[in-house]
Amino acid sequence: AIGPREGVPAAISRCLDDEVVEMRQRAANSLGKLGPDAAWTTPSIVKLFNEENQSVRSAAISAIADLAPASKQAIPALIQLLSHNEPQTRRAAINALAKFGNEAASALDTLKNIAENDAFDYNRLAAQKAIEAIEGT
Repeated sequence: AIGPREGVPAAISRCLDDEVVEMRQRAANSLGKLGPDAAWTTPSIVKLFNEENQSVRSAAISAIADLAPASKQAIPALIQLLSHNEPQTRRAAINALAKFGNEAASALDTLKNIAENDAFDYNRLAAQKAIEAIEGT
């Protein structure tokens, strides 16, 4: 009903702007599951990083991680999320950056700061694991 396989990411990406929260969340989740075929939707997914709804924001971050490394243009936006006031958003961004490996080397200083100073144990641990993934250790 939505056309050939190549048209699937386009059809789903139109839902990223839907007024219904659940539609935006499901669209981001679905695009991530499509893998590299949906990497061109990265800029549209990144827009959801500013979403007020935590579930939508998390779905967008996870989608970018699922599209890595083809979604590497999202790395600067993920780095900005490392200072987000929601600890779950910080953790999602940390975990996403880890998927990029060496491509996310520009996040190392911030991740090291989180590993030492974040108020939440799970963020400190996630940051340490991300550092290891990025440094290849």
